[in-house]
Amino acid sequence: MTEIEPQTRLRLEARASDIIQRLPAMGKLMIIGKGKGATHERIGTVETVTEISGKLVCGGIHHKSS
Repeated sequence: MTEIEPQTRLRLEARASDIIQRLPAMGKLMIIGKGKGATHERIGTVETVTEISGKLVCGGIHHKSS
Protein backbone atom coordinates (compact mmCIF):
# COMPACT_ATOMS: atom_id res chain seq x y z
CA MET A 1 0.00 0.00 0.00
CA THR A 2 1.36 3.44 -0.94
CA GLU A 3 1.04 6.29 1.51
CA ILE A 4 -0.04 9.60 -0.06
CA GLU A 5 1.87 12.69 1.07
CA PRO A 6 -0.30 15.72 1.87
CA GLN A 7 0.25 18.69 -0.42
CA THR A 8 2.09 21.38 1.53
CA ARG A 9 3.04 23.79 -1.27
CA LEU A 10 0.82 25.71 -3.61
CA ARG A 11 1.58 28.15 -6.40
CA LEU A 12 -0.52 31.25 -5.92
CA GLU A 13 -1.61 32.88 -9.16
CA ALA A 14 -1.96 36.41 -7.75
CA ARG A 15 0.07 39.59 -7.54
CA ALA A 16 2.44 39.74 -4.57
CA SER A 17 0.77 42.92 -3.31
CA ASP A 18 -2.63 41.15 -3.21
CA ILE A 19 -1.15 38.28 -1.19
CA ILE A 20 0.68 40.60 1.22
CA GLN A 21 -2.54 42.55 1.90
CA ARG A 22 -4.11 39.27 3.09
CA LEU A 23 -1.37 38.29 5.56
CA PRO A 24 -3.32 39.40 8.67
CA ALA A 25 -5.98 36.76 7.88
CA MET A 26 -3.39 33.95 7.64
CA GLY A 27 -2.48 33.63 11.32
CA LYS A 28 1.04 32.70 12.38
CA LEU A 29 3.53 32.85 9.50
CA MET A 30 7.15 33.58 8.64
CA ILE A 31 8.35 36.63 6.73
CA ILE A 32 11.83 36.40 5.22
CA GLY A 33 13.65 39.46 3.91
CA LYS A 34 17.05 39.66 2.27
CA GLY A 35 19.24 42.69 1.74
CA LYS A 36 22.91 43.65 1.68
CA GLY A 37 24.04 40.08 2.34
CA ALA A 38 21.81 39.53 5.39
CA THR A 39 18.68 37.42 5.79
CA HIS A 40 16.05 38.48 8.33
CA GLU A 41 13.30 36.13 9.52
CA ARG A 42 10.31 36.82 11.75
CA ILE A 43 7.68 34.29 12.84
CA GLY A 44 4.34 35.41 14.22
CA THR A 45 1.06 37.04 13.32
CA VAL A 46 1.02 40.03 10.98
CA GLU A 47 -1.54 42.41 12.48
CA THR A 48 -1.50 45.24 9.93
CA VAL A 49 -0.46 45.91 6.35
CA THR A 50 -0.22 49.56 5.30
CA GLU A 51 1.25 51.35 2.31
CA ILE A 52 3.88 53.99 3.07
CA SER A 53 5.73 55.78 0.27
CA GLY A 54 4.86 53.05 -2.23
CA LYS A 55 6.00 50.18 0.03
CA LEU A 56 3.80 47.70 1.87
CA VAL A 57 4.67 47.65 5.57
CA CYS A 58 3.75 44.61 7.68
CA GLY A 59 3.36 45.36 11.36
CA GLY A 60 2.49 43.67 14.61
CA ILE A 61 4.03 42.50 17.85
CA HIS A 62 6.28 40.07 15.91
CA HIS A 63 6.71 41.96 12.65
CA LYS A 64 7.81 45.29 11.24
CA SER A 65 9.00 44.92 7.69
CA SER A 66 8.53 46.55 4.30
